Amino acid sequence: MLYDVLQESRAYQKIKQEGREEILQEVTQKLLGIVEARFPDILDLARKQTTSIDDPTVLVDLAIKMSIVQSPDEAKQNLLMLGQERES
Repeated sequence: MLYDVLQESRAYQKIKQEGREEILQEVTQKLLGIVEARFPDILDLARKQTTSIDDPTVLVDLAIKMSIVQSPDEAKQNLLMLGQERES
């Protein structure tokens, strides 16, 4: 019961949001690090496409894809598809 009350408090919600933002930043930096190491020519596109993503799972999935794709064209396609998915 005390836990439920705590979860509803503004302080808890703020701490939770700050933690989420930190996770998003960390995952984004790892993803961009993968892109920079493997496909530096599309790093700007990766930055642009990941700017408004607020779901860490989406970023982790994209990082996995970027780590296994074979060509810059494949990597670019994954980034562009990400943009299309957000629009729909």
